[in-house]
Amino acid sequence: MVSGPVFIPDKLPDLRACARNRWSNGIDVAQAMSPMRLVSACTDGGDGCYVLTSRYPQTSVADLWLHHVGGSGQVQASVQIQAALVVSYIGAVVLPAPAGHCIVVFAPTAYGALLQAQRFDALCAPVWAQPVRLLPSAGGFTGLDAISDGAGGVILAVNSASTTNGSGLHVLAQRIDASGALQWGNGGVAVSGPPVPVGRAQSALTLAGNRIGVVWMDSSPYGPSPITGAWLDLAGNVTTGPFAIGIGVDWRHDAAPRRVVADPAGAMYVAFCPDPVTAPLQVMRFEADTDVPAWTRVTVPLSHPMAYSIAADGAGGFLLATVEAGGAISVDRVDSTNISHWRYTAARAFATVPVAALASQPLFNQARLVTVTARDSGGAMVTFEDHNGTVPRLMSWCCNEKGVPATSGAIVAVSGGTGRQSAALALRSANDTSVAVWLEGSGANGTLASAQKLGCCPPDVPPGRLLVPPLRMPCAIPIDFPLQPFGGKYPLPPFGGLRLLLTCGSRGWRGGVLPLPGLYGAPGIDLPGSFGVRGVPAPDWTRMTFRGLPPDLRIELHTHKRERVAVAEVLPEVEGDLLQSLTFVPSARTSYLLVFLVRRKNVDVIDLPIGLRVEHGLGKPPRLEGPDVGDDKPGRDKVATKKKAANDEKASKGKAGKDKR
Repeated sequence: MVSGPVFIPDKLPDLRACARNRWSNGIDVAQAMSPMRLVSACTDGGDGCYVLTSRYPQTSVADLWLHHVGGSGQVQASVQIQAALVVSYIGAVVLPAPAGHCIVVFAPTAYGALLQAQRFDALCAPVWAQPVRLLPSAGGFTGLDAISDGAGGVILAVNSASTTNGSGLHVLAQRIDASGALQWGNGGVAVSGPPVPVGRAQSALTLAGNRIGVVWMDSSPYGPSPITGAWLDLAGNVTTGPFAIGIGVDWRHDAAPRRVVADPAGAMYVAFCPDPVTAPLQVMRFEADTDVPAWTRVTVPLSHPMAYSIAADGAGGFLLATVEAGGAISVDRVDSTNISHWRYTAARAFATVPVAALASQPLFNQARLVTVTARDSGGAMVTFEDHNGTVPRLMSWCCNEKGVPATSGAIVAVSGGTGRQSAALALRSANDTSVAVWLEGSGANGTLASAQKLGCCPPDVPPGRLLVPPLRMPCAIPIDFPLQPFGGKYPLPPFGGLRLLLTCGSRGWRGGVLPLPGLYGAPGIDLPGSFGVRGVPAPDWTRMTFRGLPPDLRIELHTHKRERVAVAEVLPEVEGDLLQSLTFVPSARTSYLLVFLVRRKNVDVIDLPIGLRVEHGLGKPPRLEGPDVGDDKPGRDKVATKKKAANDEKASKGKAGKDKR
């Protein structure tokens, strides 16, 4: 047996590497054989998210589903909120609520349909006995938008149809608290004044200090439409407006990223494109309770009139991501005084997409071509569709507070899927991350809703790979993966396997260590995000099963503090291959290393021809059948247990000798 301080020193840095894709190759949130639409998404108050999807089992028939994805990257629950109805689509918004819950506001876009809200817990079970009817007196709704009120409740605005013929522009606002109680009366608050025939307003809301900015566009199918704004206080009183803002192109909430964001100190930014062909994007700042913009910013012409995304930067300004007329994707940070901070940095034209290819894409949603979210540290995360390949791919780009790439892998695909990836939504998540949700499928209709948690890495840490150059530590194992031609110093390993380089030894043993996050990016290895990311919840159990090992190879799991966690157990041979299984209870606060030991002196390389399989989940791990396994407990350090028993026996004998004297 190995003796002496051979492999891990007393002090070793935390080896958790940074992973751009925190949920491995992404999560399958929902699947359907029929067409599907991503409606809305929000955070669950922690590292997870809620997602709303709508399916179309038949033409002009739609339903509505809610899904909860936990922080460890697993779908916790799903529930059908609205059964299939004969409607063109169902307008809905999901928003975070206290205790990790969410509130869903929804209404079919049909004359006489009910506008309702329901609160759901983390298992997607309804909290209120019945859904709350929000505006009982109205006759139908379009243009729904909703935001959190900052106190656990929801503020919403809709275009309310006439109760007599279903037409008319009448923007109504309503507020409910965390218990579902109506705050602004049964009829809500009329914001727009008298109805206008055949109106179809698309509304947008934002919370700016103690004021609510309401902006709506009276959408016209024939060209740019008028944009109007108003200010409300938290009691539902119209303090200013309605007032004219300009003209723009359709910006329905469930089709596009947010078009209106707030300065928390008391102002709102409104972004719109006045012309569908040539006019550049405009951003206006309105101070609270004013009807004249403090300033107007005119930006670059867009490839498509809705190919932009705006987000609050957390410091009173805003982030603006655009796809320019030439296809260049850029992001800028502008402060409250209209000064650009990233105009001359790498955030300008960091990627290019072929504009001509975009127009030929079936069911292309230009409003979701690019989305920007703010980082806790002052930077930005941008997700966008890359149409340079045979099928669109969803990509991510990350920059720091200076507008320069925050990682050496400046542009990274968010998923390992091979189908068409499009219509993405992105939201800001906990611990300096974002969550992207998108549709993925092989045809014109998305059949799979997927999600990925995205983080940023320091520029000297390649995402999903070992540190290059390797960390200065004894017995580090450089490792190569298949499908990485000439990617390292050593020849390629066997297809589907791993190549381990044992770089030190003692007393007839050779061995080395491998940081667990070094396995990120290995094909077919679904490593929990907690191994590479601080603050990401760990699963209840993790099992690593190695196949095709040399018979004299011993595998141990250690922490970077030189604590042995578990020893792999030998399993019965399957198809002639020796299996070893390492089961343990992981912790997101711990940095782990795999230690490989071989009872031979003259060996430098070990090939694992089939590699390893990683399983993880909640509750108890599945039982293993075979000798010396199957007690439903994580792998135990049998060597340490024997040593402890021997030391205890020795100590007891010594004590007994003293007692005799």
